[in-house]
Amino acid sequence: SPAVRLILSERDEINEVAILNGISLLQNRPNPAANKTTFTFELNSSRNVDFEIRDLSGRVVSRMEEGTLGAGTHTITYDVNTLSSGLYTYTLIADGISVTKKMTVK
Repeated sequence: SPAVRLILSERDEINEVAILNGISLLQNRPNPAANKTTFTFELNSSRNVDFEIRDLSGRVVSRMEEGTLGAGTHTITYDVNTLSSGLYTYTLIADGISVTKKMTVK
């Protein structure tokens, strides 16, 4: 039988697709960040994970290859002292599925 889906916004749709595909990325803490911040994400199964931080021009300022991680909750602690103050995006890439969120560095 056909299904009807109400999409409230494009961002909600993107996050919903990621959750349906077994990955979830939470907001970094603290945000805004000074010194260090922690990224938390969940995987429903073992996946190859990469993590990127980009400036607002889209340039990758940091890339972390986490390798294969098992199902469960994972955290990455990152030293933001190498970044200038401003807005950035961070992206979790798990087996080709990506989820991006924004963060502020003080």
